[in-house]
Amino acid sequence: MPAPTRCLVVWFPDWPVTAWHRTGGGPLGAPVAVVGANCVLACSAAARAAGVRRGQRRREAQAACPDVQVVAADQGRDQRAFEPLLVRLEELAAGVQVIRPGLVAIKASGPARYYGGEREATDVLIDGLAALGVLDVRIGIADGVFAAEQAAYAGTPVFVVPGGEAAEFLAPLPVDRLGDDELSSLLPRLGVRRLGEFAALSVGHVRDRFGERGVRLHALAAGADPHPVTPRIPLPELACQVEFEPPLELADHVAFAVRATAGRFVAGLAAVHMVCTELRVRIVADRGEVAERVWLHPAAFDEAAVEVQFGVAGAFEFFEDDFVHF
Repeated sequence: MPAPTRCLVVWFPDWPVTAWHRTGGGPLGAPVAVVGANCVLACSAAARAAGVRRGQRRREAQAACPDVQVVAADQGRDQRAFEPLLVRLEELAAGVQVIRPGLVAIKASGPARYYGGEREATDVLIDGLAALGVLDVRIGIADGVFAAEQAAYAGTPVFVVPGGEAAEFLAPLPVDRLGDDELSSLLPRLGVRRLGEFAALSVGHVRDRFGERGVRLHALAAGADPHPVTPRIPLPELACQVEFEPPLELADHVAFAVRATAGRFVAGLAAVHMVCTELRVRIVADRGEVAERVWLHPAAFDEAAVEVQFGVAGAFEFFEDDFVHF
C-alpha cells in the first residue's frame, strides 16, 4: 500500500450557521441551531454555551436554550455561501477537494513549496479567508486526508502532525471518528474504544468480522489512508455580455438583440449539467444610468423565459448568481 500523501485540511466550524449568517439570516452572536429531520445539525457558540449540542432533538435544544433560534437546514444555502471562499482558496492553493461545504482538503506539498513551508502556507490561507470576513478557520496538516481532518478538529487554529506520526496522533481518538455508525456502536461493546486499539487488531480478523469496509476503516485508524486528494474541476466562466454600438432605444430592439446571447447562456449551463434559478438583468445606459432587476424561478429558467423588460438602452449582462446541479 502506498504511503499517505501530506495533506492540508481546512475546516470552517459550524458552517451551516455561518452560511445562514452570510446569506442575511442574522447575527452570529445569537443562539442559533440549524435543524434537519428534527435533529440539531449545527449550532452557534452562544447556543452551545447554553447547552445545545449536535444530535439533540429539536425540543431538547429548545429546552436547554429557550431563546435559541431554530433554522431549517438548507444544503443549497451552505453551498452557495461557501462558493466565494472556495474560489479564494483555489486562488491561493491549487487542487482543492471539497469534502462538504465548510470542509476541504488540499495536497500540502504544493502550497508548502510555494510559500516556503507548511506553517507559512497556513498563514497565507488564514489571511486570505480573513479578507472575506471569515475569522474562525481551523487547519490540520498530517499524512493522509483522514488524519489531517482529525488534526483540524483538534481545537487550535493550526495543528500540524509531523510526518510519520499519524498513527500515534490518531491512537487516543474515539472510534466514532471513523464516521461509521455500525462500528461506532459495535466496537465499544467488544472493548475497542480507541482508534489505536482498533488499529492493533490484525487485518485478517477485521476482514473476517467486518469485511472490506472494516479493512478500509482499519487502515484509516492506523494512519495509512490510501486515498489521495481529488481536486474539484472549477466550473467554466458563464457570464455573458452584449454591448450595443450605437445604443438601442427601444426595449423590443434590446430583447430581440440579446436572444442569441441568452441562448448561449442557457446552453452553457446545460453543458455543465446546471440550471439557473435566479436571473439578474442589468442595463447600463450610454449616459451611465443603471437599471437592474432580479427574477426568481422555483425550478429553472429556459431560453424562452430569458427576456428583457427594461426600456433603457445600453449594455446587457447575465450573471449566474444562483445555479443548482441536476
